[in-house]
Amino acid sequence: MKKYVYLGIIVFISFFSLEAYAKTYRFVWDEQSTFIDVSLGDNINNYTSIPKAYLYVDNVLMEDAEITYLSTGDWLYLLTDVDTSKVGEYKVWYKASESKYSPGQCEGYKTLVTFNVIDDKPPVITDIPTELTYLIGGNKPLYENYIVANDNSGNYNVLIDDSSVLYNVVGTYTVNVRVDDGYNVIKENITLHVKDPVGPIITFLGENNTIKINLGDEVDLKSYFTAIDNIDGDVINSIRYNPFDTNVEQEFKLEVKFNDSNGNVSNIFVDIKIVDENEPIITLFNESLILEYNTDYLEELKKWYYENMNNNNLNVIAKNIRRSIVEMIYESKSGHPGGSLSCTD
Repeated sequence: MKKYVYLGIIVFISFFSLEAYAKTYRFVWDEQSTFIDVSLGDNINNYTSIPKAYLYVDNVLMEDAEITYLSTGDWLYLLTDVDTSKVGEYKVWYKASESKYSPGQCEGYKTLVTFNVIDDKPPVITDIPTELTYLIGGNKPLYENYIVANDNSGNYNVLIDDSSVLYNVVGTYTVNVRVDDGYNVIKENITLHVKDPVGPIITFLGENNTIKINLGDEVDLKSYFTAIDNIDGDVINSIRYNPFDTNVEQEFKLEVKFNDSNGNVSNIFVDIKIVDENEPIITLFNESLILEYNTDYLEELKKWYYENMNNNNLNVIAKNIRRSIVEMIYESKSGHPGGSLSCTD
């Protein structure tokens, strides 16, 4: 009988031992929590508590499990190897342990956690002009010199796109600015005003800065100048000046102006001289004149020597003609050549 009692006890103990050994334990890690993005330059300790694991006993989740983690790493994958100042992937061995159910180093207790250091912060432009002015013919703006930026990586490039700008054509254009740190880009625009500050270059083709015009003549002042603009080329047809009368003998200064299509005006002052260079026209009634001794020869000479004369020169010419002719008549009457007779108006 005693023998059977011992046998029963042994069977009972074996049964419970088999039940105890039948329990299975395993840790299951949340995969999303084992791949962690870390902002460049951040403290890695701000991210070490993110990985999570769950304990299953006989395939049943133990929601009340008391799990702790060892995050310092192991065997070539250490937390101290994570460098958040450099973009890249860093792996660390994580180990989970549980104090309530004491699963020990069961299945899945250890996993590799990946810390992915990324540059997710774009550069910051702290100073940039909204507008700039470019004068045609000058040096193109060095846009980079006008831009101040910074980035958490300490490195960035300023890229300028001015492909739409016509530096020889007056207008308003947009210059695109990109600041790139290799991972992030920030964009801004600069408005560029292209202006033409230079008027036409004038050259006078005459002498002594003087234009001499014959009395009564029509004149085209364009023939006395060249006017060349750096953008428009020949602008001679833009000539402007105050009109004047060429039928009056006079001398005066005249301002002559030329302009380009951008509103720039250049001017030059010239001396205008309107003079009478026409010889008087004399029409004869007869080629010879016979006078009686007592004839009023002055009246006859007037009829004989001129019919139409230039009014401006009438007195001078008539005076010289009368002097010459009267002396000739005196000689014929007195018989004394070269007499001293004088003739006045």
